Amino acid sequence: FLYAIELFAEPSELKVFDSLTLRDIINLNFQYGLNASVVACFLYTIFGSGVELCIGPTAIMSLMIQKYVLDSPEFAVFISFVMGFIVLILGSLNLGFLVQFISIPVTAGFTTAAAITIACGQVKPLFGMPGRSSEFIETIRDFIHDIHEIKLWDSVLGVLMIIFILCLWKIKDVKGRFATVCKYISLGRNALAVIIGTLLAYLMTTETSEAPFAITGDVDTGLPQVSLPPFNVETKNNETLNFAGMLENVGPGFIAISLIGIIEVVAVSKAFANGRYVNANQELIALGLLNIFGSFLQAMPVTGSFSRTAINKASGCHTSLSSAVTGVLVLIAVTFLTEAFRYIPKSVLAAVLIAAMILMVEFKEAYHIWKTKRVDLVPFVVTLVVCLTFSLEYGILIGVGVNILFIVYASSRPQIRMQEVTVGYHKILHVEPDRSLPFSAAEYLKLKIMKKALDLPDVNIVVLDGKYVKSIDVTLAENMQTCRKDLGVNKKNLIFWNWGKQPTNLAWRLDSKFGKCFFQTDTLDDLIAIISEKDKIK
Repeated sequence: FLYAIELFAEPSELKVFDSLTLRDIINLNFQYGLNASVVACFLYTIFGSGVELCIGPTAIMSLMIQKYVLDSPEFAVFISFVMGFIVLILGSLNLGFLVQFISIPVTAGFTTAAAITIACGQVKPLFGMPGRSSEFIETIRDFIHDIHEIKLWDSVLGVLMIIFILCLWKIKDVKGRFATVCKYISLGRNALAVIIGTLLAYLMTTETSEAPFAITGDVDTGLPQVSLPPFNVETKNNETLNFAGMLENVGPGFIAISLIGIIEVVAVSKAFANGRYVNANQELIALGLLNIFGSFLQAMPVTGSFSRTAINKASGCHTSLSSAVTGVLVLIAVTFLTEAFRYIPKSVLAAVLIAAMILMVEFKEAYHIWKTKRVDLVPFVVTLVVCLTFSLEYGILIGVGVNILFIVYASSRPQIRMQEVTVGYHKILHVEPDRSLPFSAAEYLKLKIMKKALDLPDVNIVVLDGKYVKSIDVTLAENMQTCRKDLGVNKKNLIFWNWGKQPTNLAWRLDSKFGKCFFQTDTLDDLIAIISEKDKIK
């Protein structure tokens, strides 16, 4: 029963499939989310590897598909089908490592933006105002425009429920003999809020009068029906789209939606691993199969749900069979308790979602970034701002792009220690990179060496120490060969000292004369002695 209530109350479910609170925004019937929850519960038992992990619709995934289902609710099923294949292919090709390119600042910025957007979208129902908006800026504008339509009792109930939920969240920190009781009360805070709100609405509703606040109304439910995913749809503008048209309509959104699905399922799996090894590729395969099979049962996209996984863990689940048990309980609860759901106040549902989103905002993570490495605030802020001002899809993609630029820039700017030393009668410039050198660092290294060497007229030997360089590519090798020739024109000799086996072999294959410039010795004195003996210095 509690889990069925969570089906309406938890932020993992509310945003998409609850037609009782979201049909005005995304025109998506409750059944799509119910199908997704039930199918995911049973199929994850077969394909998944996590013990406590709970798969289902989530608030962020719901927000990602929101603008597409406005054209037609069947896009939810179509996106689930295509996303499933994308994620399945990535998992089958062992490409789960790609999620490592999505850094914590980008994830934190995206999560914060999504939480703010979702919470703002529930402000109007919280205050009993008609209509909803899907975008952050649009929501603020509409709220100001319609502020005169605020309803007193919806507002009072909604605000009190937010305070109630946040207070129950805080009691999890209580110590002493009541610690366990407080922990379970805190876990069930959303269910308690919905139960209280529902009882209040039921008791205040009579045959002649309604409750003084808006309630959700009738709920249509039923078992999932097997059918092919929709490969052509008719939009709200009476435009018919075929398979290619539907693909074009979503476009880059498939990449962003798949990324979010991967991030959520991998992050939740690792957070609750408890020392167990998490096979990211296996989780991707399971997620892909769940979404593909789900699309044949008219389900919306699913991914890992943090809140329900936390409840699973706290309840003492030790095997993935708990997902199947959960699925059975959901079906039973929805079948026999449908009448009770109609009395859930909309302002309470909005309060539950807003409270959950407040807890999702990454205040602590932003502080950690500021405290440890402030430059990492750049991808955090870029992701946050783009998500709020444009869209979540572009926000996550641009955030990842900025992060990759950081990686590329860092790889192209290795730390290079340069020191002028004297060995015998020779003035030597000792150059020491601190890492292996990718092709992106080739031009930078060459310019640094040339500038420093030409600034030291007494230096006639430049020793490039490669003890930290384990591998190079042909671009860097050719740049170093050119650098040697340019220094030679200026009466300076470039020598490569103690480079690894791979760089040395590459140099020999590139040009045998170039390969003869690579030496292995214990000391710089030994190197100069060998060069002098072979008459390399002129």
